Amino acid sequence: MERKSQSQSATDFVLEQAVIKASNEEEFVITDVITDIDVYEHLDKPYITGVATFLDPESLAERINFYGVEKFDLRVKLPESAALSIEKSFFISKVVKSIRTNDSQSIITIHLLEDIGYLSEMQNVNKSYFGKGYEIISTIVKEFLGKELSQPRDAGPEYETSQDAQGQFGVVIPDMRPLKAADWIKDRISTEDASPFYFFSTLTNDKLHLLPLSKMLSGEPVNARTSPYKYSQAFTNAENPSIDRDAYNIEKYSNPSNDELLKINSNGFLNSQFAFHDVTRNKVIYPGHRQSGNNKDKNRWTAYDMFETRAQIGRALGEKPIKLQDAYPINAALKEKGGDAQEVQIHQRNSSHLVSNIYSSDLYDANFYSIGESRSVGEFVERLDSKGLRHWVVNYSLNFSVPGRNFISGLANMTIGNKYKLQFLAPSTQGQNATQEDTKKSGDYLIYAARHSFTREGYMAHLTGVKLIDTIHTQDNYAYNVDASGPY
Repeated sequence: MERKSQSQSATDFVLEQAVIKASNEEEFVITDVITDIDVYEHLDKPYITGVATFLDPESLAERINFYGVEKFDLRVKLPESAALSIEKSFFISKVVKSIRTNDSQSIITIHLLEDIGYLSEMQNVNKSYFGKGYEIISTIVKEFLGKELSQPRDAGPEYETSQDAQGQFGVVIPDMRPLKAADWIKDRISTEDASPFYFFSTLTNDKLHLLPLSKMLSGEPVNARTSPYKYSQAFTNAENPSIDRDAYNIEKYSNPSNDELLKINSNGFLNSQFAFHDVTRNKVIYPGHRQSGNNKDKNRWTAYDMFETRAQIGRALGEKPIKLQDAYPINAALKEKGGDAQEVQIHQRNSSHLVSNIYSSDLYDANFYSIGESRSVGEFVERLDSKGLRHWVVNYSLNFSVPGRNFISGLANMTIGNKYKLQFLAPSTQGQNATQEDTKKSGDYLIYAARHSFTREGYMAHLTGVKLIDTIHTQDNYAYNVDASGPY
């Protein structure tokens, strides 16, 4: 790939280093023969993955003899001399393909797994932990992977224990990989407003991130004071183009297949009854927002009530309340049965699922509960609402591609978990030069997944954003990692 000392476009970058380290510690520098590298990030994954393709004129494949334990070190930056370098270490988990193009050259594609993901697969956790969920996760990743969780600059000494509202519990990790164990416990914790936590890793930052959805949605979008990312022919063809301006140009977009209501319902997070069976006391708890049937001890959980409680009144989706009709189809109605003439709103119908869970009480002393246990019916509801929000938050998403200049400008993560303002412009219906905003697509988006694409043509970021409800607007911003310029 060509090395530049000054950016000439918003997609320019410098591949400073691409090195393969064989199992015998011999190093092979392939920087000049790399054709493309794709790095994948996702809010639901505590590690990143990638794919790299390079030319092999020296028969490296035969010299290295890939076993799936080789290392791959990557270092990239913007062309400017003052730009910071982004470094990441991977293991080569497998050779995807090796194609001989002529008598003297082959093309090899390798699959990359972040070092912590690889090391996690090589370890086993089978021990007990006691404390709050956030605290236990922090201990596991530190003990087995040597990693720390990111924290805001102004975080106090009680930051870890104050993050999740669930009380202390005891857990025996049942023969799991460290990252899998941490991710399992992550699903157990939530904020006091039932906002779910996300546990993820990023390309530009060396720490792991464990953040609640409410914190990611709070504050201004990253580009609130610069420029929204725009999609319009008028914007692309504007006079006096510049690199900084081009960096905010959406080159293409598409609407992926989104979660449909039937899929959400099949997972139990539309209108269901949840039963928690205490096998120690032979007791069943039915947590929910509204009564179900004639038995006052049985309650029903609905997404309608979840949004009303956690988003319209609470702060599960940010610091400002939202309009219930913007988050949930409040007027949707169905017949109870095919032969019934009258339609009933979905949240007022009988439950469509019965979801059973098992837990044990009195396993530890009074200060620690089991991982499946809650201290009250309200805490059970809090856990259900947290899981429900996780299913609903990805219900409307958008794939869009932009130049990568803004995403490797420092050591802060600027992709997944960050909020961006997008603007889509449509030509005037009168055929004039003026443009109008597409209000359906325009708005604030939380970046849920990202693909960093480094090719000989340049660096593009292919992002998946989750559309946010337009009424969420706050002033506070969070800056993670002392030497970082971004949210975390």
